[in-house]
Amino acid sequence: MKLSALAAVILVCVSSMAVAQPDWVQTSGQSAAHPPSSYLTGFGMSPDDKRMSKTEKQAYARNAAAGSLVASMQVNVSSEEIVDRFSLVVDSNEELVDQYKSHTVLKSSLNLDGLRFEEYMGRRGSAYGLAILDRAEASAHYRKKFASRMKLLVQQQAAGNRQLAAKQVGLARRTYADCDRLVSELEEIILIQDLLGSQAGVTDAELKQILSVRSESRALWDRQAETMAEAAGLLADKLAQRAPEAGAVQVNALMLEDSYQYSQFSSRLRPMLESALAEKTALTPLMLGETAFRPHSSGVARRAAADGAADYLLTGSYFVKKDAVHFYVRLSRSTTSEVVATADGRMALSGAEGLELKPQNFMEVLKDRRVFASRDLVSGALSLEVWTNRGADGLALADGDAISLYARVNKPCHLRFIYHLANGARVVPDPLYLNYMIGSDKVNKVVELPGEFEACAPFGSETMQFFASTVEFPELALVSKVFDGEEYEVLGDSLAQSNVRHRGLRRKTTGAEVAEMRLPLTTVPK
Repeated sequence: MKLSALAAVILVCVSSMAVAQPDWVQTSGQSAAHPPSSYLTGFGMSPDDKRMSKTEKQAYARNAAAGSLVASMQVNVSSEEIVDRFSLVVDSNEELVDQYKSHTVLKSSLNLDGLRFEEYMGRRGSAYGLAILDRAEASAHYRKKFASRMKLLVQQQAAGNRQLAAKQVGLARRTYADCDRLVSELEEIILIQDLLGSQAGVTDAELKQILSVRSESRALWDRQAETMAEAAGLLADKLAQRAPEAGAVQVNALMLEDSYQYSQFSSRLRPMLESALAEKTALTPLMLGETAFRPHSSGVARRAAADGAADYLLTGSYFVKKDAVHFYVRLSRSTTSEVVATADGRMALSGAEGLELKPQNFMEVLKDRRVFASRDLVSGALSLEVWTNRGADGLALADGDAISLYARVNKPCHLRFIYHLANGARVVPDPLYLNYMIGSDKVNKVVELPGEFEACAPFGSETMQFFASTVEFPELALVSKVFDGEEYEVLGDSLAQSNVRHRGLRRKTTGAEVAEMRLPLTTVPK
């Protein structure tokens, strides 16, 4: 899921439009001139919408191609692998590892430099785009960028120390707010290097320098909140140090650790963060789910840019400790993913009294995630993108909240939707989704999936799992069962068996292609 399509800062180098149709248009992104061993590529296509100008269609195709490329970077890298390597450097210091975890899970906000594009305008009015990234050039670019940002960080940290020595605490807080932004950028560069498959070449001394900034910055705000409202206010105060310009902000529910799970606590905290930001900054919270905007893709930044909905995006994580809850958040521009400000804080555990800090099925979901992460899926030219009217990240729904689903594929295919309930049951929400056909007339277009879905008991961490196949899916053995008064069609297979059945489709059926996507969400009582 998570691995939904991602945002990029685009250094655009658009080629002249060829008269003949390029090979990558016919193959949905596979280019003989750009072999995978040396290049990463992503394919995008605009709708055939007469209301859109040629320029708008080309921009749409470029954004879609950029998101597809960045998503492809993440196939073989998990946040756990990166965090494990980082933990060795800091001797598994728990708080420092937590801080790093809070950034490695935010891959949907990557800020990617160095893309160039090829374009083609189809005869029927659709624009096509191919995003291209040279692996070697990108690695060299990020090594230089890391060095320049490290030099600036050292200078800023020294300035902050001088201000503290002169007892200029207010000025030092603003300087360290700049340092925190640089640290966030450096952590992102390390992550991008991992996703590129190259080593960042970061020394232990450099990592310790980065972490010392985190520690010194935190000491300037060494105050523990007692209530959730106070914690939200403290985080907003820290973000205000960077004085972001006025604009609309989308606030996502904070993730529990790096688990892609949310809770009753994170669901209740979100409106408090929105209120605090409205009070203490020039930002206006966008009430997600209550607005009428229709998303065009799963990429938060691309969706916001296309619809003009949000100027900023607030994301983050929280960690439950013995006697406190620790928070790490960051504010970024939705159109470029540039980090504007970061903040961390802590709250007494008693401030969350009466609320579930972890979903009841937290451990079971972690076990399922290991099964989901198995590398059985054979990648092919079929791509699948699924999202909701509330986005694809930070999905936390209270009892009765409704969502709509959208999908986009690059080939005619069948879609299967399996919903993993909090009680462990795997169900098909509607017989329609055993083999939902998306025809050639809907290829590379936004398809609103039939039906509206509403959160209800059993509550906890759940997963929407989608498979697409160029051939019909085999029949499933389903059993009718009732949970909390609702009747469901339940799969008899285990999760591992179900994944093998669907992911193995390409191996069993000659010429068939299969794609998979998951959207984690959490449902909570009102």
